Amino acid sequence: LIMDEVDLLLHPLRSELNFPVGEKLPLDFSPERWTLAIHLLDAVFAVGRAGAMAVPFQQSNRARAVLAELHAEVERGYAEHSLQASPHLVLL
Repeated sequence: LIMDEVDLLLHPLRSELNFPVGEKLPLDFSPERWTLAIHLLDAVFAVGRAGAMAVPFQQSNRARAVLAELHAEVERGYAEHSLQASPHLVLL
């Protein structure tokens, strides 16, 4: 491990290399705060994978309707040349 400017890196008031002390508290909205972002991104990328989602989720009519609506909007983006499909979904 090589650290340049070690006096600055390890300075307790100027560094992010802090060690927590005291009781551990859960973060707000955890673990949903991470799974929500993963589900949203997976739904967007599922359009390119013929609707197959990588993250398991509870099947429901509403979920399928949202995915179908998202698929229609992405297809419209391709038609209007505001989205690119190759090499992956890109906003132009």
